Amino acid sequence: AHSENKQAFYNDKYYKEVQKYLDTIQKNTDLAYYYIFIPYENDMEYIWDSDTIHSAKDLNQREEYMEGGKEFVLKTFRKNPKPGILVGNEEGIGQISCSFYPIFDSDHNLVALAGADITMEEVQVRLLHFILAVSIPVLVVIILAILAWYRSLKKRLIIPLHTLNSMSKTMALNLKEDVDVELDINTHDEIEELADSFEYMNTEIREYIHQVETLTSEKERIGAELDIARNIQDGMPKQI
Repeated sequence: AHSENKQAFYNDKYYKEVQKYLDTIQKNTDLAYYYIFIPYENDMEYIWDSDTIHSAKDLNQREEYMEGGKEFVLKTFRKNPKPGILVGNEEGIGQISCSFYPIFDSDHNLVALAGADITMEEVQVRLLHFILAVSIPVLVVIILAILAWYRSLKKRLIIPLHTLNSMSKTMALNLKEDVDVELDINTHDEIEELADSFEYMNTEIREYIHQVETLTSEKERIGAELDIARNIQDGMPKQI
């Protein structure tokens, strides 16, 4: 009679729809197990089970709790349970992460628990994918920010300073030439003020050099005239 009742459940349309729903979710996600069960004091009784790692549990099949599972299940089997995760060892697949959620009937009575298990290996893979998915865009943003900062620094500081350095050498090599030094620097900051000071300094230095050369030429001319006058005076006969 028990077998007939179980077979009747298996053939029930609603039972099949729920089983199909669980199988579809389990196959299209990374879940190792997806099942619905009734918790008891020392074990649990399966109602639906979707399992691709081992064979699925039969209806009314009972199984003992894993280590720490009893306490965790009983804490969850209540209204408004606190969310949590149980990590345990599953034979053949290693560490596994389990979570449960209570199921209520139409009268809001607590009747069963839905369980979803995932291997810790899959959790680690998902965590790695999440880290990569987050870190790569962040790294790209950081690189773009650095490039933008360098471009701004190059435009506002490096290129103007390089121009000042080049023009200072040109100024030093052409102090005696009538060469105007023009610095096309428009940074609207202290660098532009420094460039204006360079231009002013170049003009002042060239003007000073020109004045010195003029004074030197005039001094040399006067000295030459004095030498001529001295020679003329030395060549004149002395009066007795």
